[in-house]
Amino acid sequence: MKKLFISILSFTFALILFGTVSYAWFSVSTTNVIYDIGLGITTDNKFQISLDGINYYNSLSNEDIMNVVGNNLELLDVTSHDGKIFTKGFPEKNEVAEKNIDYLSITLYFRTTDFEKNVYLVEDVSRQAYLDKDIDGTYVISKGINWQADSTFQYSEDTIINAGERHVLYAAEAVRIGFVEQRIETNINDKRNDDDLNTKIFDLSRDPSRGYGTSYGSLDYLNVKHGKVYELPTTVQNVTSKLSEYDEFNPYQPLDDNSYLIRMAETNRKDHLGDTYFEGKVQLNIWLEGWDADCFDAILRDQLTIQLKFKGSRDI
Repeated sequence: MKKLFISILSFTFALILFGTVSYAWFSVSTTNVIYDIGLGITTDNKFQISLDGINYYNSLSNEDIMNVVGNNLELLDVTSHDGKIFTKGFPEKNEVAEKNIDYLSITLYFRTTDFEKNVYLVEDVSRQAYLDKDIDGTYVISKGINWQADSTFQYSEDTIINAGERHVLYAAEAVRIGFVEQRIETNINDKRNDDDLNTKIFDLSRDPSRGYGTSYGSLDYLNVKHGKVYELPTTVQNVTSKLSEYDEFNPYQPLDDNSYLIRMAETNRKDHLGDTYFEGKVQLNIWLEGWDADCFDAILRDQLTIQLKFKGSRDI
């Protein structure tokens, strides 16, 4: 069973206001041993975040996030075709994967009194971030592992890697980031049913074509190593690989819903100024996709960094 013992150096949320639009950053850096999780948040008073949907803050401490994630997190090669149900033991077993042990899972609550009620994931800068990981925006990057193949296999549709050849493998290429919108049950104004709620899976790798259930890459390597042919999955993993674009004359106006995540619903609660709160809830899941063509054993020694940038937006 493939495992990646990770150390989360930092979880960083930063929510700041530019004009009437809100931004949030979420960062994860990993190495090979868990020893600390740090979390910091700064927000405008009109856009706040919570881990329990009850206590909203302009800042969250390290202890707050540790109470949610715990200290037993490992990243295995789990799989999910819908971003909701996770299994492990690829490819022969079908065991249920446990959140914050086999994959990362956090529930986030947002509330605002601003005009922008929709939350989007924005600004994919993964290519630039390979040169400077402190760049602003959304990215999934990793340091890379210089790996020597011990068998000859089909790496891609037009590339064969021979035994003895070296190749750099990246954990970032196998990462999936999923968002599952949820109702806030205590909000009587939110009358949506489950079919109205949004689910998104993002594959922000440099080559999304090397994605879920390809016959080459790690699967062909596994076939060669085990001397058998494993069947491809019959399900489809619908992923988004390109984030939304915005009107060049209105930075709050998305032109598409590629990276639309949730819509905050009106509540009966008001702030101290009498402005009505709008609230939203989403489950964030991050995992290494076992059916990805780049999910080799070697990537489990890689160093992975993820940063997500959220933006409050208007309706399309």
